[in-house]
Amino acid sequence: MWLPNAAVACERPRGRVTRMRPDAADRGDRWDLRRARDGVGRALAASPVVWRGAIAAVGIVVLVAARSGVTELFDEIVGVTLIAIAVLEHAPRLVGGHRAPWWRSGLTAAAGVAMVAWPSETSQSVGLVAAALIATYGAVKSVQAFGSAARERRYDRLARGVLTVALAIVVALFPEATVRVVVVGTGLLWIFRASLVAAAIGRADTMTAAASRADAPPRGRLPGHLTARQMGQVDRDRIDATLFFDGDDGRRRLFRFAILMALSTALATFGVAADSTAVVIGAMLIAPLMTPILATASAVLRGWTAGALRSGGIVLVATVAAVALAYVLTGFVPDLPTVVANDEVTSRTAPNLLDLAIAVAAGAAGAFAVSRSDVSEALPGVAVAIALVPPLAVTGVTLYAGSYEQAAGAMLLFVTNLTAIVAMASAVFLLTGYVDWSRLLRERRRVRTSYATVATGVVLLLIPLGLTTKGLIDDAAALRASQRAASAWLDGTDGISVAALEVEGDRVSITVHGAGTPPAPEVLHARLVEELDREVVVEMRFVPEVVHVIGGDRP
Repeated sequence: MWLPNAAVACERPRGRVTRMRPDAADRGDRWDLRRARDGVGRALAASPVVWRGAIAAVGIVVLVAARSGVTELFDEIVGVTLIAIAVLEHAPRLVGGHRAPWWRSGLTAAAGVAMVAWPSETSQSVGLVAAALIATYGAVKSVQAFGSAARERRYDRLARGVLTVALAIVVALFPEATVRVVVVGTGLLWIFRASLVAAAIGRADTMTAAASRADAPPRGRLPGHLTARQMGQVDRDRIDATLFFDGDDGRRRLFRFAILMALSTALATFGVAADSTAVVIGAMLIAPLMTPILATASAVLRGWTAGALRSGGIVLVATVAAVALAYVLTGFVPDLPTVVANDEVTSRTAPNLLDLAIAVAAGAAGAFAVSRSDVSEALPGVAVAIALVPPLAVTGVTLYAGSYEQAAGAMLLFVTNLTAIVAMASAVFLLTGYVDWSRLLRERRRVRTSYATVATGVVLLLIPLGLTTKGLIDDAAALRASQRAASAWLDGTDGISVAALEVEGDRVSITVHGAGTPPAPEVLHARLVEELDREVVVEMRFVPEVVHVIGGDRP
């Protein structure tokens, strides 16, 4: 267990007394394990880490409890939490513990006051400033890449520069959301650190041994951990035989791959045309495209350029062939305008960040299922979750129909799935011990360049996916604001209600019906402008309710 910033003298097995390295920037977080001998409660009260984690836990609990209004109250709750942390970080001094540095407490308190006084402005400003700093760093790295004499160093710096600039663009698109994610992540980290400290204090009899193990630098511990979990050569050969089309039966396996790819594309195309979810699921189950994609991830992780190009070439050829086959098969589909508008098509033409999250999880699950022979039965479920072939079928269908915007959206979904699988599968292969760690260390520059390229692709995909997600969020917020304005407009009016409400850009269409006369449309326009905080064009339709009584006795 690594307990950061623990200022404690510990006895090494050789008899040498070593003191953990001090961290001048975080001196207030240090705590003495030997204080636990005087009482667990006193030791906990003397630790600023425990105080900070406890306050962060309270803040997160409040956020969860206020989930109905978390969007409006998030910044205020975070501000109050930061102020409480700045004040109570000095509480350990009362019981003889360590005090946090005054400059850090001052900055924490100032940030908390700013978030309480100017909630949205502070988050947005911090996010934009962070985006500018990240973009500047990425631009510097990109420029330095062209001045590097070594080819591998040039590619490495260029990949990192592009990756950083793309990340800056994402932060600039979502400044407030980025700040919130960072704040919540920092709070969870504080809670985790506090739990480590509290657990170590509770085990006072093992303090010295824990501190001795913690003294090893993290950089040297991670490879050792991975080395201890490395696979045997038999398991590696089994995975290689599954993923790569090599060996004596390579041609036969590649032929079977082509047949299954053609059949799954045909099923997906006709299933999409028939708007049949069951047929599309069948196409997902027999689609073999996951295999060369995982092979590409394995080659990228190992820095095996030839293997990555060969597997990536198979994926590229299969992708082009699938789109072309779907394009040809669409010529036999009747009533094409109806097909392009059905749910199986439209659900795959506007990918967002949720689709990326699904691809990340499915990629990790697929790599884990391949690396473990005892969980290989999970692969069909992974195939259904990731849905690689249906987006290609939709691309061919929409290209034939001349709907190029939908085709671009479907191809973006496929590229998102592909890139996320490669990125996450590489990480899972590393953690499961599939790759020899010593080899990675020997070829770390090539491996780092390969993986930086994949990571750059993932971050670049965040830009269009983020724009789509931002559009969905903005549309939902505009619809809610319009509903509030319409409710306020009809407040106090009996017998009239809203039948339909649509918001498209700066145009609001509303249909009301009922008996009586609705309020003036000018009042509705004023309320919509106030709620949406922009000028809009209002199109109002009023459908009067007319009651006809036929037959029966007249009164």
